[in-house]
Amino acid sequence: MPVPIAVSFTKFLNNSILKTDIESAPDESSGRFWFWYKVCPLCCMKDYVVHQQVKLNATAEAVWDALTNPEKTKEYFFNARVTSNWKEGSAITFKGRMFWIIPYEMKGKIVKAIPGKLLKYTLKNGKGKDATESTVTDELTVEKDHTILTITDDVGSGDGAEKRYHRSVKGWQKVLKGLKKVVEKS
Repeated sequence: MPVPIAVSFTKFLNNSILKTDIESAPDESSGRFWFWYKVCPLCCMKDYVVHQQVKLNATAEAVWDALTNPEKTKEYFFNARVTSNWKEGSAITFKGRMFWIIPYEMKGKIVKAIPGKLLKYTLKNGKGKDATESTVTDELTVEKDHTILTITDDVGSGDGAEKRYHRSVKGWQKVLKGLKKVVEKS
């Protein structure tokens, strides 16, 4: 069984690597290899998390409706209808046509849903065994006569994460601009 990372790191710094560290290393010849193999990827891994916010001249209820109503999401979310029963653990699906031509479908699960306040869900990135998962959090905060919508999109890590991150930044900018038009048009 591997030794906890913090303990192994301390032992590495004190140059007193224990036999259990070496036995759990992929290359049993050195504890140093174990350190670089196990610890370095964790401390040096780049986070790919999009943070965006928009001030909306609308109630939290109107914003929630725009986030969860398939007829409204189709107006601003890349022509996609979002469907779910909005209960924790249930499925969420975004289905539409990119550029009105290319069909696409994104599936995930609802992590948490508090109407008018918070919507957190996961979405699959890609297909098959190499698919990763993004976690999106929509947080609504009421301030006087407007609502602040804060979007956090953790696009995951691994192959393609940086590309997904940059695509997501641009995508959320367009989505939030469109959402603002939808909720403020009345």
